[in-house]
Amino acid sequence: MTGTTASIVAGLTACFPGAKVSQRAGVTVVAMSGGTCKICGCTDADCSHCIRRTGKPCSWVDNSHDICSACVEGVWQGTCERHGRVFFAQKTKPTKCKRWIRGKRDRRCGAPLADVRKGGA
Repeated sequence: MTGTTASIVAGLTACFPGAKVSQRAGVTVVAMSGGTCKICGCTDADCSHCIRRTGKPCSWVDNSHDICSACVEGVWQGTCERHGRVFFAQKTKPTKCKRWIRGKRDRRCGAPLADVRKGGA
């Protein structure tokens, strides 16, 4: 992979976390898959549920593509030192980040959250 190709692939994988990169016969293939909302299940290909609910199409509220704009209202959001802006669909106010850290031993982040508030507030 050349330097230019590598920088393009790095940019795409940063914008689309679910992107899969492979090389076949010297050709770099980037398969981008859209996200799925953790709350309503909408995707890039189908947000008809959100359109029925709000009267307009939704959009992603962050780069992880796991919460759509129609569902961010009423969802807790805060700032994690490791993950940046994070969202949690739970009844009680979160105090620690619950995002998964992948590695030899998968675990929850556990970093304290700052600026925790209910979505839309």
